[in-house]
Amino acid sequence: MEMEKEVKQIHVKYVYVTLLLIVLQFVMSCKKEDKPLATFDGGRVTQGEYIELYLASTEHKPNKLPDIKNLKKLVTRIAMEKIPVLEAKKYKIQNDSSFINGFKRIEYSFLYTPYISETIGNKIITDSLIRLFYNHYSPQYKLLYIEIPFSSKDKQTKKDTIDNIYKKLLKGIPFGKISDEIKKNAKKGLRTGDYGWVINESIGNDKLRAAMRKLNVKSFSEPIETEHEFQIIYKADKRDVPVPDFDEVKERIRGSLINTRKEKLEEAVNERLSKLKEKYHYKLDHAFIKEIKKKVIHHISKKYFKYDFEVLSQEDMNRYIASYDGGGVRLKELFERRHKRPDNMFEFRDRLDVMARLHLFGKDALALGLDKLPKYKNQLDRVYDRYLGYTITSRNIEKQLAVKVDSLKKLKNMDQLAINREKALIKRDIKKAYEKKLRKKYHYKYITDNFDSALKEALRQKRIQIENNASRAR
Repeated sequence: MEMEKEVKQIHVKYVYVTLLLIVLQFVMSCKKEDKPLATFDGGRVTQGEYIELYLASTEHKPNKLPDIKNLKKLVTRIAMEKIPVLEAKKYKIQNDSSFINGFKRIEYSFLYTPYISETIGNKIITDSLIRLFYNHYSPQYKLLYIEIPFSSKDKQTKKDTIDNIYKKLLKGIPFGKISDEIKKNAKKGLRTGDYGWVINESIGNDKLRAAMRKLNVKSFSEPIETEHEFQIIYKADKRDVPVPDFDEVKERIRGSLINTRKEKLEEAVNERLSKLKEKYHYKLDHAFIKEIKKKVIHHISKKYFKYDFEVLSQEDMNRYIASYDGGGVRLKELFERRHKRPDNMFEFRDRLDVMARLHLFGKDALALGLDKLPKYKNQLDRVYDRYLGYTITSRNIEKQLAVKVDSLKKLKNMDQLAINREKALIKRDIKKAYEKKLRKKYHYKYITDNFDSALKEALRQKRIQIENNASRAR
């Protein structure tokens, strides 16, 4: 009986401890829960989302502290990224062919840099090269140079000029004195400069890197021929620096190596583009290009002409200027980014080449499954949702805007500049009204009970951010 009683007591204790653990886990989970600051049918905005946007927003830098006004503003901004997505899915915008085609280009743009990094960059900027850079992080050397660019026509003349500089150095004339003379006179195309504090792996050019490796401090190299210039380098000084933790500087080292290996990367990118053009049967519409050239060139006289791309029609803009398996590049894509629009046929062809890279690298990225990799997939999913929300919002705005602008033109005798200004104001008002309508439809409301704790946590993290920025500045 006593044994049975003891077993029962142990069992009761076990149950009690188990229940206690469950309760503690529940309490802890409640503490860790990301509290909602606003809700709407089908979703919510959490404290974590608000703080993330608050800390990242340039509007609230450097030292603007959180308050109720900007909390509501940012929470509503986040909500108005989410609610239109629900509305778009309700109307099945995701199945619309124009949406699918539009997102395909956005997807290509998004995957462009990851594609170069994964398929080209990682083969040049390898983990072993990053580790080699880190292993030689200290000491660092002050590296100066004298150089003279050359072309195929004047190569020998420029070689003679740099050889004369080398002879002066051999006679004992200080490197600094010769550099000063070059700066004062700026003659014969000679230039002098400073690579800064570097290690061997900082130098991108193989020949310069090999020459630097052989030099002692306070010594200079023989003239070195690179692709576009002759150079003499001078290892002026040496310093020892503290070596930080590898994880702390790994990405910084990668960025430095990318900058110094630009030529190699560009060469590899162009080589990859050529292969993909062949793989996906990329073809230019040469007849259309001739037609464009004929339209945009306007002769001022027998000797002079100018380019006017404004004469190209909407029909022209929607035509494909290049095609490949399963897709193509429309003419309008070359003009969509205002600050990169071509002004002549040389820029036109450069821009077309950029579009070829964008399309073919994006297509190949999808074929390789880069969009499925976790480090890109989550971001791409967010881009997809934002574009979905943007599509339904812009369609509703444009529909109302067209009607109002037509009425405006009929009622008032206005020039195009005035119409554009008025159009921007109308568009802003229509957008506000549409977003207000959506908030009402989805029963959007703030959870004000959670505002205080959100503001306290945002303030805590903001102060940490300010302190970190200040320490980096020092």
